[in-house]
Amino acid sequence: MDPGPHTCRRCNAPLFEIPEPIRTSPVPDVLGTNSVPPPSKVPAIRDLISKLAENLPRVETELARMQAVVDRLVLERDELKDMMEGHRDLLTPARALPPELLSQIFIHCLEEEEPSIDRAPLLLGRVCRRWRSISLSTPELW
Repeated sequence: MDPGPHTCRRCNAPLFEIPEPIRTSPVPDVLGTNSVPPPSKVPAIRDLISKLAENLPRVETELARMQAVVDRLVLERDELKDMMEGHRDLLTPARALPPELLSQIFIHCLEEEEPSIDRAPLLLGRVCRRWRSISLSTPELW
């Protein structure tokens, strides 16, 4: 048996309770107007308001519980994406560039102005350990 959208995929137990919606109004012709309801309908209106008020806390509790589940799933998704991205980064072609080639690229990044922490070679040394090591071991940068 295929579990429905509101049941556990493993055991088919209900995941949450949705109260039976109250869709009928004792005064549908007056609802949404500025008309005064007939006095004979006032007790039925009060009874409906009471039933609706009884259902509201259950729905709010379920919403809070489901929001907690959604929040956990969002966190899990973000962690999966971060881990996937980190591992994809391991396979980028730039990681395979030999140090000699990176040194030459770094030298071409030099500007004629005074060295600054926001420019090569100091900026290049802040990218990662490998780039720092290469930039420090390239005398032409200094």
